Amino acid sequence: MSTPPVIHNLDIYKGADWGFSYIFSSEASDGTVTPTDLTGGQILAQAWDEERDFKYADFGVTYIDRQNGSFSLSLTDEQTVHFPEKLNYDIVFVSSGGQKEPYIKGEINCFILYSRD
Repeated sequence: MSTPPVIHNLDIYKGADWGFSYIFSSEASDGTVTPTDLTGGQILAQAWDEERDFKYADFGVTYIDRQNGSFSLSLTDEQTVHFPEKLNYDIVFVSSGGQKEPYIKGEINCFILYSRD
């Protein structure tokens, strides 16, 4: 992948579980879309403060269909409960050869969840 990462901001509620499914792919100059084969590699996704002084969470990763670039990310309520109002994150694919390719980055907007047990 030679293009810059897609910017995608997230809205997360503090003290709530969060999850989302993704499919990584690339588009050729002729418009053909090819799924990214994730076999042998790994997805890294982390939430940090803006200055990157403190890491708040590593996202959980579940691979749905590696050959077709499909996976999901998750955060638990225990991870999100202490999030500040804004964080930054990115999603990076690390190939089996160690090459790191950023696919998505953005801000996490954190809102208060008033109902708790």
